[in-house]
Amino acid sequence: MRGYERGRRDRDHSEDLSGGGTAEAFTADVSDPQQVNAFVDRCVDLYGKIDILVNNAGVNIPGVFHEVPDSIIDKILNVNVKGTMYGCRAAIPHMLKVGVGRSSISQA
Repeated sequence: MRGYERGRRDRDHSEDLSGGGTAEAFTADVSDPQQVNAFVDRCVDLYGKIDILVNNAGVNIPGVFHEVPDSIIDKILNVNVKGTMYGCRAAIPHMLKVGVGRSSISQA
């Protein structure tokens, strides 16, 4: 599963894999816990389980550090920190149900 820039349609990025199986693309704002929950639920509906979670969303707004407005700091924290926490909170219960709770990779 891969993320793509906002505005592109999920179904345009689903593809068949040569060795069998499929890959699906989903779009979700990780700073919105409802979208993260919906994304995880969609994955479970399609695949029946979650084996691994990779939190890989992150933003960095260039600028002079001491001049960064609070709104930008909030955006960075909402995506980089809260987004990771929302992903873990949504996916880990599904992973524990099937006995995989040690496969979470977080990077921002």
